[in-house]
Amino acid sequence: HHLCEMLKQEINQSRTIKPPPPPLILSDFPEEMLRNIFEYLPWKANIQSSMVCVEWRKLCAEERVWENYCVANYHIQAASITSTTSKSNTLSAREVFRNAHLQMLRVIRPPAGVMDLTLPIGLQP
Repeated sequence: HHLCEMLKQEINQSRTIKPPPPPLILSDFPEEMLRNIFEYLPWKANIQSSMVCVEWRKLCAEERVWENYCVANYHIQAASITSTTSKSNTLSAREVFRNAHLQMLRVIRPPAGVMDLTLPIGLQP
């Protein structure tokens, strides 16, 4: 009889509905974790993410994020980004990426009458 009561009690406890865990909120993540997430986003998603809030804008604009895009998209090494700029005319990695992207758009410019390719808002001059 005692064993039967214990089993009933155990079954009743397992049937109780537990509240769901609190939702994950990205703004609660440590800055370094967010930085790592932004490094793996495609560059267009990075630009969109930079419009969410001031903190994300700062993280999305970091040099190492754009250096990664230069390497991944245009095979421009981070060392060549810094070595080709002089103190009077310094380009950020984002600007180097933008310039490479503009050159690529000029190479693949569509024929007349076809919709032209343009830079997303975040990369416009």
